[in-house]
Amino acid sequence: MRPICRPFAAAALTLATLAGLILAASPTGARAQDAALLEVTSTGTYEVQTAGVPARVTWDVSVYNNDPSTTPTGPGTVFFYTGLSVPVVQGASALVASDTGGSTLDVSVEDSADSVIHRADIEFGEPLFFGETYAFRLTYDLVDVRAPGVLVNANYAFLPVVGFGKLSTVTVNTPAGEPWVVSLEGDECAGDGPTFTCEGSDSYYLAALVEASQPSATTTANFEVPLADGNLTIALSYFRGEEAVAQHHQELMTAALPVIEQVYGFDYSGPPAVDISQGGRQSIFGYEGLTGCEDDRCEIVISPIADDYTVLHELAHLWSDIYDERWLSEGFAQLLALEVAPQLPEGLVRGPAPQRSPSTIDLALDDWEQLGSAINASDEERDRIAAGYDYSLRFIEELRFRFGMDTLRAVNRNIAGSGTPADSRRFMNVLEGATGENLDDLFLVWVFPGSYREILADRRDAKDRLDTLRGQLADEGLPGDALLSIEQSVADWDIAAARTALDELEDNLGTYIELDGLLATLAADAEAAGLALPSDIEDALLRFDFVAARNLLDSAGLAVIAYERADEKVGASRGIWEKFGLLGRDPDGELNAAKEAFESGDFSFSRERSDSASDTVDDASSVALRRVLIVAGIFAILAVAIGVAFAVGQLRGRAAAEL
Repeated sequence: MRPICRPFAAAALTLATLAGLILAASPTGARAQDAALLEVTSTGTYEVQTAGVPARVTWDVSVYNNDPSTTPTGPGTVFFYTGLSVPVVQGASALVASDTGGSTLDVSVEDSADSVIHRADIEFGEPLFFGETYAFRLTYDLVDVRAPGVLVNANYAFLPVVGFGKLSTVTVNTPAGEPWVVSLEGDECAGDGPTFTCEGSDSYYLAALVEASQPSATTTANFEVPLADGNLTIALSYFRGEEAVAQHHQELMTAALPVIEQVYGFDYSGPPAVDISQGGRQSIFGYEGLTGCEDDRCEIVISPIADDYTVLHELAHLWSDIYDERWLSEGFAQLLALEVAPQLPEGLVRGPAPQRSPSTIDLALDDWEQLGSAINASDEERDRIAAGYDYSLRFIEELRFRFGMDTLRAVNRNIAGSGTPADSRRFMNVLEGATGENLDDLFLVWVFPGSYREILADRRDAKDRLDTLRGQLADEGLPGDALLSIEQSVADWDIAAARTALDELEDNLGTYIELDGLLATLAADAEAAGLALPSDIEDALLRFDFVAARNLLDSAGLAVIAYERADEKVGASRGIWEKFGLLGRDPDGELNAAKEAFESGDFSFSRERSDSASDTVDDASSVALRRVLIVAGIFAILAVAIGVAFAVGQLRGRAAAEL
């Protein structure tokens, strides 16, 4: 399983809650002056799923008045303190305050929509003067509370542990062993097991975050969502008591998934079944949600306190398998959540869009580490997690602003169609191909570290040389086949191989132009001689087989010269004597054979036939002479023979007469 996830807001919640405590729950106005002059010591206990209610908080508070202006001075105006503000978790109920004598104290809660911590004002049972100490106990319960940053019910509890005063000690008691799974993460205070000690400030402290979940106490709802290539089967599991939330999530998922598919720009092609469940921080490594897929199904685990934008974010990850970088997966998932939410029915998405504090650390997105646990992460690790999410969204938003959502959809479609997940380099390749722009500077600012500056410059040089060669090949009417391997090397960022091949091709192209000029001259000479030049030489040039092409050019050139010479001799006028010498010989046939051989590419044989035709014509006179001499010889022999025969006849006649 290759998990793809969005971080739980552990670091964000720590900082945001602390800011909320200071801004929304810390004493203001007159009480701010009071808090500076009152020394408060507090000892608290959080009973989480151990006291018969989901959560019960008890505080024993001691207040020492260190304000000299409240010294009793006799008759007249007297100043004294009448109460103290104490932080309580949002949703607190059954608040009871009493002093050490057992007297009940008045308690009022000032709600704040901006903070997970509210302010409870405790009214003392008597005036508190300078040098005096007043002690009281405050107890409250958290039952069926659901608010941003807090969720408490019978099967699940997640809440902040808050201390306050100059010295504050708080102990968190949680159930041990099955069926409960517990997570307790310290934050601002020193921890010793379940006890945290905070000191040094009169303000409030976020001592820890506590979660207790009962994974077996769940219910499952099954439903289907139609997508372009068929229905997606979903099994939605949730903690008992979360039925209303589960119904809302089912409606949200049913409406959102088809829109996510459209906004991404390509059809869902993952497993046909998805298991979606609420889960504790341990199961999702301290993040708000976690998504992972195997061959037959995907699994999404979402924190019960996660908002609707987190749900949309995790659903968007069902399309994230086209990316091979965390920043691409997370950047697009964040963007998709923001893009999809306004397109859903009005009121379906609850709560505002997430707001992240801008990060300032130095982080190149290509260096953002793959998923690791956010539980008990160091401050540096939390900063890098937060920066990765911040920068990835800002960069993808920058791309959307520059090129538009349609271009990003086309890029996603291209990557999905290739069947190979895109890393940072390949995403840059595809985006440059879709926009036709040089994105070196943009990616150097957001994605790649400074060490990539030279790599990007070398890549750009290779791309520019490749474009130049592409134009030159087109001008020469040459196919681009020779560029394919170079294009692949550039796409693979194998710049060394690309440069070597570019050097060779540039040299070859120069040789091609030289030989192509010789070929044009040869073709003109051949045509003038009445010969049709075969394609053999051009074919060799197109293959960049310059050795063969040059040899053929030389051989063909000699064949043309030989043919022209032979053609001139064969076509010249002849006397009777030369014609007599050519009787029975066929120089025209030899010339035709030379032409046929030339036009079939056998230049050596063509030259032989042309030379033979020339020799035949050149030898015509000598052949005629030889023929005359032969005839004269024959006639001489005949004459001698006749003379001999006549003499013999005469001798025979004489002999007969004598007899």
